[in-house]
Amino acid sequence: MTDKLFELKTLLKAKAVEIRETRSKFKESQRTGQWIVAGGLLCAIEKLRPWYRHHHIAYCLMRGTPYDLIEKPAEENPPDMALIERIKHEYTEVSDVCANAA
Repeated sequence: MTDKLFELKTLLKAKAVEIRETRSKFKESQRTGQWIVAGGLLCAIEKLRPWYRHHHIAYCLMRGTPYDLIEKPAEENPPDMALIERIKHEYTEVSDVCANAA
């Protein structure tokens, strides 16, 4: 695994932990009636989830997993493939690009 791909994997793990912790705090704030806090946490979750989804798809595609095995989204919720391509480009090392061209 290349250094950039490992960096992406580590980042995905950290974001997954952040999403779980934020969701837990959100549920706790709902139980205790802290609605303003819950609203802010829900906003944070709604920002983290699409980020994680697109980075996870890009990571899996770079590892060679076919898209249909990664997810089966509803027709009204397709991923942003342009964003996924940008992420893949960002985490593809120059040496990988040269090796694929040969």
